[in-house]
Amino acid sequence: MVAATGYCTKTMPGENFETVRRFFESIGTPRQATIDETLRETTTENVIYMEDPQWPGSATFRGREAVTKCWASYDELMGEAITASVTELRTAGDQIVATVRVAGKTRGSGVPFDHTWGYVCETKGGKISFFRAYFDRTEALEAAGLGE
Repeated sequence: MVAATGYCTKTMPGENFETVRRFFESIGTPRQATIDETLRETTTENVIYMEDPQWPGSATFRGREAVTKCWASYDELMGEAITASVTELRTAGDQIVATVRVAGKTRGSGVPFDHTWGYVCETKGGKISFFRAYFDRTEALEAAGLGE
């Protein structure tokens, strides 16, 4: 499910890649208990998450509890039949850029979705301490200095 490709010359410890991969692929098993557990295991207590400004009502969430509530709300929106795969992980200095494909059908209306997101992540002590969503993965790469 993961293809960690396109590594930059600076190598990020494998543990950080695994943490980022595990966090995003957990989206494919959305249940409150899974979200709580995954965030406890993969993020720092004071993690910061910034939604892309294009996301309706976008906001910045500070602290694991606020980030957990945010990601639980995505579960409500996206439904139960979700697949999430990390298609690429790249380093940029002390950051990791994750390309994440999320597909499924929305809860209630059953409208299909299939989108590839970009995320710029920072880790501390083997856990995600900051991450920002980009609706366009190219913007994530550019933000991290990896423009294609």
